[in-house]
Amino acid sequence: IAQTLYLLGDKIKPQMRKKAMQVLYQRVFNPALQAIKTNNQNKEFKSLLDMGNHNSVTLSGVTNAALSVIKSREERATFIAIAERYSKNGLAGFSNDGYCSEGVAYYNYGMSYYNLLRETIWQATSGKVDIFNDPKVKNIGLFIPKMEIINGVYPAIGDCSAIPKPSGPVVYYLNRNFNLGLTEFDSVTAPAKQPLTNLMYFFP
Repeated sequence: IAQTLYLLGDKIKPQMRKKAMQVLYQRVFNPALQAIKTNNQNKEFKSLLDMGNHNSVTLSGVTNAALSVIKSREERATFIAIAERYSKNGLAGFSNDGYCSEGVAYYNYGMSYYNLLRETIWQATSGKVDIFNDPKVKNIGLFIPKMEIINGVYPAIGDCSAIPKPSGPVVYYLNRNFNLGLTEFDSVTAPAKQPLTNLMYFFP
């Protein structure tokens, strides 16, 4: 909804925009802010404390929505601060050496949203806030090459598919930002169908 409001601008009727903003505050922004004010006592926004990939997925969605449509600079800064602090819980789900106990498929899912969250905040703050500054993230970036058994074969752990494959765009982004030297991921090819948010991988 926030992406639609942002991209279509004044093509959306004012009454419809007002209604959409009311719903975004009701269902997304206010529950997140209330969770912060009450230390999440009522569990309005439980993904804040989640140490799995849901943390990155939820924070990325909420933060992107807020930065796309909220006009108040102070409010936008609040959501960036929330993401900066609570995204650390998502990182806590990885071992210090970067190991993801949920396997390659869940790694792809969670890190795609963590990358998106990082890029969004990095651009919004002109690089002043960077959630890649945690040294653990570089180790997480090396999870894929360390997990390869041989010739592109990866172990199927957790409840992922029997033949898991790393996400090229996800590893490409980590490889490029940390200079990991993973030649296999020096470039990335855009698939025929993809979410709009994935465009960030193809316009470096």
